[in-house]
Amino acid sequence: MAKRKSLIVSLISTIVGLVMLVAIIAVALIAFVKIKFDVNLFDVISQVKTLTEEVNENEAYTNKFLSDDLQSTQVSVNTSFNADVVTYSEAEGYKISDSISNNLSVSLQLSDKQVAALISMILKNQENPTGVTIGDTTLTISLVQVQFSNLVDNAVDYNVVVKVDLTPLKENMSGFPFNLISNYLPNNVYISSTITITKGANAFEYSYTSKSLEINNLKTDEVNSLLTTINKFIEFGDAAKLNNMIAGSFADAMLGNSEVNGFAYSLKNAGATDFNFVESGEQILLEITI
Repeated sequence: MAKRKSLIVSLISTIVGLVMLVAIIAVALIAFVKIKFDVNLFDVISQVKTLTEEVNENEAYTNKFLSDDLQSTQVSVNTSFNADVVTYSEAEGYKISDSISNNLSVSLQLSDKQVAALISMILKNQENPTGVTIGDTTLTISLVQVQFSNLVDNAVDYNVVVKVDLTPLKENMSGFPFNLISNYLPNNVYISSTITITKGANAFEYSYTSKSLEINNLKTDEVNSLLTTINKFIEFGDAAKLNNMIAGSFADAMLGNSEVNGFAYSLKNAGATDFNFVESGEQILLEITI
């Protein structure tokens, strides 16, 4: 569990640093930047403008998990274990047990929305689960959606959307010159990260490759261009590396192996033998088999 937490904390710190750096670029001395680093300032200004535009969450992310998905996840998990592995109370909401003593009685099948609900429960169980501290400021992180698509043979596209509330950070940037930077920061950052997960031949074996990365209203090509610009100032890494870090951390939380104790792998002692992705009607399901 600790490794999963550190990956996500690293992710949020990286994204916040990225957005702040974009703002700094936008208010830098234009001539110096253009001459010294050969940056197309028109592209940078356009990208910053797009980045700061409000995102319509309901329109942009149509596979959001809702309270009904939390309830259906509780039913699916508890039925597969014939035990109250997932519990609910008004005080704590939905909560998954840290230790599972019962064995799986049947294979567990979960939709992408149920996987999102399950991961949200796992994150809720972590120490300081609702945010990450940057200096003296705590930023709230929330999982918006998980989506499976394009299942072909043993490979599936896996999309994760994470939302980071930057409002507390902006409120603490009131003095000059930080107030100038604050003007370029959006209230929320949505990171939509998609990878392709390929199931290996052995039990709990998988790999993933980057497919697309979007930040707020910036599409994949624009994010690639933005990171190319940033790499002229500091060695930040390319979009594929960042993308694998984002969606990959959530894929590891969902699956896991001998190196990362993800949910599916953690059920080995409860009778799980492997996982796979299967089609059921128009849905793609994660199946943890016994």
